[in-house]
Amino acid sequence: VEGAVAEDEGGVSGILRKLVVPAAALLVLGAVGLGAGLTRYGIFFHRAFRGVDTARMRAQLVEARVALQRAEYPGDRAALDAATRAVAADPESPEAAALHANVVAVLELRHGAPAPALEQARRAADQLDADDKGKLPALEARLAVSLASGPGAASAAQETALEQAAARSAPDADILALLAYAALARGDASRASALFARLEAVKPGTPRAAFGAALALAARRDPGAKAAFEKVLVVAPGHLPTRLELATLAESAGDL
Repeated sequence: VEGAVAEDEGGVSGILRKLVVPAAALLVLGAVGLGAGLTRYGIFFHRAFRGVDTARMRAQLVEARVALQRAEYPGDRAALDAATRAVAADPESPEAAALHANVVAVLELRHGAPAPALEQARRAADQLDADDKGKLPALEARLAVSLASGPGAASAAQETALEQAAARSAPDADILALLAYAALARGDASRASALFARLEAVKPGTPRAAFGAALALAARRDPGAKAAFEKVLVVAPGHLPTRLELATLAESAGDL
């Protein structure tokens, strides 16, 4: 009987040992995965487990960048939607977070951005500052959020830091536009004009570059502003913001 009991106990303990080893391995694997989840840059299998879709993220960024070139509300809103989808496809992408913040700033300046989008951009800028301080996406997001925060929040020092970091890479039309809008907000129309000229060289023939250049001339009360706005209508005949600016100029000149 004792032998049978011993044999049975050995069988049970053997089965338990076989179960314990795989279970321990699963616990270790889970702990590693959890540790990766606590950092913004998890290891590859963790990103795959979470379903990060880099291809979709990049496609949405392209869509957002194209929409921004229209420089009017439907385009800006479409850019925000695409940038939001890009962040959802890869929440850990600094590029997606930075462009989303950039789009939010453009919307806030021209039309008013949704409050949840503003808050998302602020959180992303803080996270990028914590993880990638001084790098291009962090600098872009921080300037964008500052610009969206109201008059005087963005500084020339922030612009300089972003411009110097961007100079180490291929020209980025969206960063050039952000820098130009920031200069306009500070009242530096001459710098804005130079930046919009660089934007035109990078992305020629877009309403954004032409409209921005006209805005900079209007800010300087340059007599050539009217002709510059009319040039925008050659590129985009139905461009509503340009028509509104022309109406404002006409009213100021007593032509209405």
